[in-house]
Amino acid sequence: DGHESGAPLLLNAQPAPQPDADDATAVDAGKDHEEHTASLPAVLHATRWSIAANFLIFTATFAVYPGLLVRGDPHSAWFKVLAMLSMNVMLFVGRFAARPIIAFRGGAALAHPRRLALLAAVRAAVFVPVFALVFPNRPERAPFVYPTAALFQLSGGVLSAMMAVAIPRAPE
Repeated sequence: DGHESGAPLLLNAQPAPQPDADDATAVDAGKDHEEHTASLPAVLHATRWSIAANFLIFTATFAVYPGLLVRGDPHSAWFKVLAMLSMNVMLFVGRFAARPIIAFRGGAALAHPRRLALLAAVRAAVFVPVFALVFPNRPERAPFVYPTAALFQLSGGVLSAMMAVAIPRAPE
């Protein structure tokens, strides 16, 4: 029958015209592109809080990991290694700790992704000043680093796991 595309064959269907450079269809395609480009400010305005939350979350995370960690106790060769190890272990534990929360609440009953992003942003805003106070410039502060890192990463693991489940189910 001459139909090999796999698409349903429509009766009386005409092939789509191919636009020339002088064709009005090409001009219409350009207008369509301009309309999508012109809507960029509207998209940015609609997503401004999500962009701000993501910026805060990632900025805070990078401020803690390399930014504050390099200020660690220079007299202890193991301080930075143990701090990074405890952070990564607690992130892993936090992700698994979220499983019972997700199972108990059910996938449909999870908090809205925007609320979870807000919680993650608040977490970042709270923990960065705490880390700035706790990370040792003096050895007597060193015992506070590990519990603070554990809380930061445990909460991050729980929130990231909950967001990973909630976001695909969120309406557009």
